[in-house]
Amino acid sequence: TGPAGVGKSRLVADLVQAAQAEATVAQGHCPSYGEGITFWPLGEVIRRTAGILPEDSRAEAREKLAALVAGDTDADAIVEDVGHLLGLTDTTVGPEVLFWAVRRLLEAAARRRPLLVVFEDVHWAQPTFLELIGHIAAWSRDAPLFICCTARPEFCEDNPDWGAGSANVSRIELAPLGDTDSASLIGNLLESGNAPARAWSSIIDAAQGNPLYLQEMVSMLIDDGLIRRTAGGWVPSVVVQGLSLPLTLQSLLVSRIDALDAGDREVLEVAAVMGTAVDCRALRELLELAGEEQMEERLSRLIDKGFLRADSGGLERVEFPHALLREATYNCASKDARAELHEQFADWLERAPQTERAGESDEVLGFHLERAHQLRDELRPHDDHSRRLADRAGGHLARAGRRAFSRGDVMAAANLLSRAVNLLASDDPLRLSMLPNLSEAQMMTGALEQAGATLDQACYGATEHGDLAVLAHVVLVQTLQRLFTQPEGWVEAARSEVERAIPLFEDLDDNLGLARSWRLLSLIELSACRYAATGEAMDRSAQFARLAGDRREELESLSWLPLPLFAGPAPAPEGIRQCQEILDRADGDRKVEGTVLLIRAALEAMTADVGAARTTLASAKDAFEDLGLQFWIAGPVAQFAGWVELAAGDPVAAERELRPGYEALRQMGESSWLSTVTAFLARSMFAQQRYDEAGEFARITLETADGQDVYSQVLGRCVKARTSCVG
Repeated sequence: TGPAGVGKSRLVADLVQAAQAEATVAQGHCPSYGEGITFWPLGEVIRRTAGILPEDSRAEAREKLAALVAGDTDADAIVEDVGHLLGLTDTTVGPEVLFWAVRRLLEAAARRRPLLVVFEDVHWAQPTFLELIGHIAAWSRDAPLFICCTARPEFCEDNPDWGAGSANVSRIELAPLGDTDSASLIGNLLESGNAPARAWSSIIDAAQGNPLYLQEMVSMLIDDGLIRRTAGGWVPSVVVQGLSLPLTLQSLLVSRIDALDAGDREVLEVAAVMGTAVDCRALRELLELAGEEQMEERLSRLIDKGFLRADSGGLERVEFPHALLREATYNCASKDARAELHEQFADWLERAPQTERAGESDEVLGFHLERAHQLRDELRPHDDHSRRLADRAGGHLARAGRRAFSRGDVMAAANLLSRAVNLLASDDPLRLSMLPNLSEAQMMTGALEQAGATLDQACYGATEHGDLAVLAHVVLVQTLQRLFTQPEGWVEAARSEVERAIPLFEDLDDNLGLARSWRLLSLIELSACRYAATGEAMDRSAQFARLAGDRREELESLSWLPLPLFAGPAPAPEGIRQCQEILDRADGDRKVEGTVLLIRAALEAMTADVGAARTTLASAKDAFEDLGLQFWIAGPVAQFAGWVELAAGDPVAAERELRPGYEALRQMGESSWLSTVTAFLARSMFAQQRYDEAGEFARITLETADGQDVYSQVLGRCVKARTSCVG
């Protein structure tokens, strides 16, 4: 980490050059317009690691992914899940499963050849992407994999706990250069060895230790002919101390850009609109130059002057050596020019082959069209062309937002959907249809006030337009929201709303609405410990989700479906059989697999097969550890492991399983699973005749359990009653 221009990119470039002989190197850039573009840099890294080319078909790209993980027992699942990220499959993948698949893919690549992954400018990265990097760092094992990230100091201030406490993470802070080192850098740039600091004191003072300022200042002096080459290297042709120097790095960069030939500057400005990394095919089309030779000549000149650098593949792709240089160039272009270029680049992206536009292309297209609209609207407010740009941008951002929502990336979904809503006309049906999802995403990110305001908009719009389907979806989200904000009396009110919604969705043939209605009903039944009804409702939810083609909704229902088998009326052998059916329906989803195995372990313990139960529990824990789901390990895994040991008559082993989960949940500040884990811990204490401790844990259970949490309330009250009798 370090301030802009301090040398992060230079150090990374040296690291990459040194590693290339012995390792595969893959780099990804977090774009400055990265809000909502969660996995864009990861897509770059995976394509480079697997050798996926722009001209490859989807089938060819999948084959390259498969070759990378050949021999892995989970190869098919990894290819399917990572393929979703690249837009190669239509599979919907939740964040936990995606994290697992990406980690396994990178580990497989690293075992073939050491792998260096570089993510630049992670201060612009999305929270979910940062979680992914943290997951890989925390859980990767037995693979020569090195991840290098660069960021500005504010990143550490905003994310103080990121990577903290992990033995696999080191942080290096780059500080500004001192005067002596600054003079040495100038001497090296001028090929004249160590230059005396006093000869360059005015430049050194202005730079304040920033290496990029020193480098750009020397380049400007050379461009202006104020330094000339001699046999002994470059020497000043004027007294440097007497020069009028730019006061800031930004003004220095602007001075260098202003001094460029008009044609070279045009090339640079067009490239700046496209981003930090630039596809030269698009650049050529946008420039409308006479031919490829002229563009290459200009690019070569810009590379020689340090404005651009060529990718390892030659002039097929170039990039700005520093984000500050791209920002300065972008700001030098007029608003009119930028608006036109953003639109032209979006047009080019839409015409590009599908594999090149895979993954998060809607996010990128949406950004460029949104930016074109904003710039044009500032110059010519509310003209027809600006309205068309807004509609196009809104459509792309809406698709991107719904995709983010379906994979559980709620931060990105909230960002993308809110931008789409702001762009689309108030009477656009697409805008109205997005509002329920936007509200749910806002609610899941903790922005409850915004979520309520969005629901109010949706309710008003649906009522005004007579859209019963949207209105019914709004009511479902409102009902779910009240569970978190107004839990008293929720069960009765929620049941009433669901019973009204189901016939309406049946009449509208809205399978997704039915899936959500039945899932909400299952939560109502679960809160009352009506397990048979819970299982029936959850199963119907999964079936309707499959009919709707919403894999995320289906998997969410399937992950809860095994629970009624544990506490419901089905005999244990029948429950074990149904667990296998659920596994078959989950088709390899690791989260569902872990949940099913937990329940199967408990059912096996009911049949007195404790050995099988312990083996199954270990497999369940492996699944959750593979996904990095610490919450699930501390909560459900600890609870069922404790239950199995209590059923086996070993309360000491039960305490050994439960106590780490109890401590972890307390540290997390979680209460829903904590109350149940604490109740089982109280039971284990009672079985060991440690009655005072049992009574204390029973008290904690009743304090942390919600009044409508029947299961925890019953467990806690039973232990409390028994300790009272003993006392």
